[in-house]
Amino acid sequence: MKKYILLILASVPFLNSSLACEGVERVITDNDFKVDTLEFTAEGSKKLVFILPPTGGINIIDKSYAKALCKSNINAVIVKNWTDDDEHSLELEIHTRFYNRAQRAMGILIKKYHNFELGVLGTSVGGLHASISLARFDQLKIGLFIVSGGNIASIITDSNQKVLVDAKKKRFAFFNFKSDREYQNALEKVIPYEPLRIKFDRVQKKIGMIISTNDDTVPTKNQLELQEKWNPIILSSSGLGHKATVVKTWLFLKSDIVEFFH
Repeated sequence: MKKYILLILASVPFLNSSLACEGVERVITDNDFKVDTLEFTAEGSKKLVFILPPTGGINIIDKSYAKALCKSNINAVIVKNWTDDDEHSLELEIHTRFYNRAQRAMGILIKKYHNFELGVLGTSVGGLHASISLARFDQLKIGLFIVSGGNIASIITDSNQKVLVDAKKKRFAFFNFKSDREYQNALEKVIPYEPLRIKFDRVQKKIGMIISTNDDTVPTKNQLELQEKWNPIILSSSGLGHKATVVKTWLFLKSDIVEFFH
């Protein structure tokens, strides 16, 4: 009887793939630096997509994308967090450390999974990190960015995200900034990577974007700046706001995103 049940289970690929596509926590370390991940393994596949979540960290949408990729025979690794990614400070140089650490984390992961055909999917701030990584690392051949953009100093200056609005107000008082332009100029000096300025071979990369035309978190003008500079494939353009576009994309375009990475 036991042998009969095992034979039945083995003959149902959906059940096997479903069990295989459950996330496994993995910590990848490099000396004193660690990257926490959730890995979804598609047995036998040589494709792998890194998923970089928005502010607030890993959520049900990221896990849903990872499972969908895995079930379509693409490995997925959600980059949950890395050493000191939750640092808080009013000093401007925190942005230098913030983006340097993100790129160090991506470099560690790319080295670990170097035998795979690598891509990256990023949403919001995860899309900022993803776009920088796609431009910096030759090993990343394909990337999709959801409500992300270029000119990071401008995004930090103009975003309506509460943490950035609060930091801006306190910085204006502490550093005596007189205008948004002065604040943005100061930020530009401490942002180590800017996707609009990183040179890379555009022909060798497949790039996609999903844009919100009514976004105040990653302002629409910044999304359009990146679109103009990189000339990506546009999977969708939404008139909804930032969060609503993220949710709408997940609800209605998940299969298109999976197909994009195929």
